[in-house]
Amino acid sequence: MNIMSDASIISGTKKSEMDSEFKKLIRDKYILSTILMGCVKEFEDMDMEQTIACLDVQEGLDIVKTRDTEFISGTGEKVVMDSVFEVRLPNNDVLGIMVNIEAQGRTSVGYPILNRAAYYAAQLIVDQKGKEFANSDYGRIKKVVSIWCLANPPVSKKNTAVEYRMKGRYIEPLSSSGQIDEFDPVRIVLINMGNADMRRQITSDHPLTKDRHGAMLDMLNIIFSEVLGALEKRRLLEEEYKLPFSDYVSETIGGMDNMLTVEDFWEGRVDMAREEALLEATAKYRKIMIDNYVVSVKAIMEDSDLSVDEAMEKIRVPSEIREDVKRGIEEPLPEKSI
Repeated sequence: MNIMSDASIISGTKKSEMDSEFKKLIRDKYILSTILMGCVKEFEDMDMEQTIACLDVQEGLDIVKTRDTEFISGTGEKVVMDSVFEVRLPNNDVLGIMVNIEAQGRTSVGYPILNRAAYYAAQLIVDQKGKEFANSDYGRIKKVVSIWCLANPPVSKKNTAVEYRMKGRYIEPLSSSGQIDEFDPVRIVLINMGNADMRRQITSDHPLTKDRHGAMLDMLNIIFSEVLGALEKRRLLEEEYKLPFSDYVSETIGGMDNMLTVEDFWEGRVDMAREEALLEATAKYRKIMIDNYVVSVKAIMEDSDLSVDEAMEKIRVPSEIREDVKRGIEEPLPEKSI
């Protein structure tokens, strides 16, 4: 029996199951609204009900309708995304925006995740011709927001969210005082999840509205938690975050236990160990460098009338460690034992 092959099959099957459960879960109108309120600027000042009113919800259900998620590239290859939603804008803009949401367990996949996100966003732009607009009516192109929920980011990026967007600037010296036109057709958001025990302290009776960014991240951390069971996830989201819980979500959230595959799990542990080792080595190198500069600056001051700042400037002590060098110079030398 080929153990590695069997493990790969199991991991692939598990990943497919997890993708399926996430796609179901993200269609819940409350969960999708929480994500939109937490990381899409058009909804940052709206409450839950206002945001839900912008969604295409199936009648009599809490499930949001999705658009096609399969596309054919220029070379005939199939491109399959997790979820794509068409969302109306609160200002009654008839165009609306298209929101793509992806769940990614591994971040070390042989290529930059941002490149894939950019490709998906571009695909959603290209696919609009002939559907959302015809001929040269490019003014009807809908904005695209591609949101990536990264379950296993580097340790230093956990519990953060980063937005990427286009921004115009004058090229010097060819500048002007005139205002640059806003151009915002594509946005990419990376949500770097942490752990369920990294939740923020709740300070409001309505965390989904009052602390929408933190609540969004906490909600995802709970949903993707490796240690919380389905009942505890439901209790936390219902009681602490006041997130309405439908039977649809109850049935689906249990399938999000142990989202990471074996490869994802060990990749996370290896990345964590690598990063901790790098931080430790960097700290040691920094201390050695500071100690060496302390000795050098003291020697210069003893042989001249230069001040501490002048001595550091003379040997070009890096600005980021000058305060540490000063403290080292001011500290008395330890008494020698007799």
